Amino acid sequence: MYIRKPRTPKEAGQELLRFLNETHPDPEYCNLLMQDHPDFDPAVTDAAGMTALMSAAFHGQYGIMEYIMDNANPDINARDHNGHTALMHVIQGDRHEGRAGMVRSLIEAGADMERESDLGIRPLTAAIFSSDADIVRILLEHHCNITKEDGSGRTPLQQARNVGRENIVDMIAAEGRRRTTEAFRAEAAKGTNKPRRILRRKTAPGSATP
Repeated sequence: MYIRKPRTPKEAGQELLRFLNETHPDPEYCNLLMQDHPDFDPAVTDAAGMTALMSAAFHGQYGIMEYIMDNANPDINARDHNGHTALMHVIQGDRHEGRAGMVRSLIEAGADMERESDLGIRPLTAAIFSSDADIVRILLEHHCNITKEDGSGRTPLQQARNVGRENIVDMIAAEGRRRTTEAFRAEAAKGTNKPRRILRRKTAPGSATP
């Protein structure tokens, strides 16, 4: 049960994080706490280095995550003790229907899609490991890097093949072809826009110019 009482911004942040880290966090409790203490500190961390934003992301608390982003000005790319950001926590956290939407919201709010964990894992690789084609599609739509190797020395396409995610292999390969075609067309357009030098036919001395 939520009990209203004065709290410092740090205390309110700690209380929010404590409830979010419960097995079944109570959204109503968290909402009341944030409304009573709009100045709660979003930078407070637990023993694993997780912030309230990360915990909300991991547990699939979409509304709380959105509230924190909209009202508390958190560091959206902060990392826990394993180098995981809120974006990574969504991808690696509880599976639920709203997960893809949370990924999109974080990216559109400025989440870094190329931020690596301490093991060299990026969000795209994490989505491949979790076999979440919807999240892979969102990352590709937002132009994540598909050629950079991860900590194991594999590209995302190689990782998808290595773990047998053929549907994701097809998606990444198709995106690679699309980007190659786009780059080729862009280069071709640059060539056609260059000013062309007009060549004039040389005439013999004394001859009339047509």
